[in-house]
Amino acid sequence: MTRCWRRALAGWLAAASLTATAQPSPPLQALPSLDVAAYMGTWYQVAWIPNRFQKQCVSDTVATYRDLGDGRIEVLNRCKQADGSIDVFKVPSVPSDPSQGVLDAVAAAAAGLGTTVPGLLGSCGWFVHGSTIATNTVLERKGAKVGMVKLRFVRPWPTEKVMEVLSKFKAVGVIESSTSYGGCMKGGKLMEEVRASLYDSPKQPAVTSFMAGLGGEVVSLDEFYNMAKILETAAKKGKVDQYVYWVGFDNGI
Repeated sequence: MTRCWRRALAGWLAAASLTATAQPSPPLQALPSLDVAAYMGTWYQVAWIPNRFQKQCVSDTVATYRDLGDGRIEVLNRCKQADGSIDVFKVPSVPSDPSQGVLDAVAAAAAGLGTTVPGLLGSCGWFVHGSTIATNTVLERKGAKVGMVKLRFVRPWPTEKVMEVLSKFKAVGVIESSTSYGGCMKGGKLMEEVRASLYDSPKQPAVTSFMAGLGGEVVSLDEFYNMAKILETAAKKGKVDQYVYWVGFDNGI
């Protein structure tokens, strides 16, 4: 009888587990505000994922965050090396031009070690560039408000759901690689479906098509950045400058 009870209990637990797993997750809630000052100061590493650029670190890995007072946050990472030495060179990040911050750091390191930039780079086994611009953007909440909607299926086309979700935005960019030759918009097929879905919506965002990844080409981060800038401009103007952009072929994208 005890064995039967255990089997019944195990079956009930399994059923309860399946039921709990099937419950939809609650929607994520964005923070209304963030206390940036609480993140300033020195943070000590207690656990880490091995990275090639940290092979020389043996202990005492810390990161120090400092508010520069002009909208920028300086991050200084340092650690103790195998021979006990620590070389630290810091410069402010340049959000408007991240490459300039890298060049400034390399120049500061070369000067601090008593060598030239070519001499420093020539003696490097590894050169790794890391930036906190994205982290700063999240902490300061100054980035563009963007979102991504991904279709799980195309047929049957989810007209009502597409209208419900996309009508919340001011501008929508449909990224696709399947063109519709001879179509009314002379772009991708999905963009035509999206525009048709929004036809009866009381709130109609500006919609454009980004023909990207043609022939299996990888869409670069720079191209995604350019698409976001185009949509940001469209959101401010309330209209798109053109209905179709051929990513990698049109000027400026």
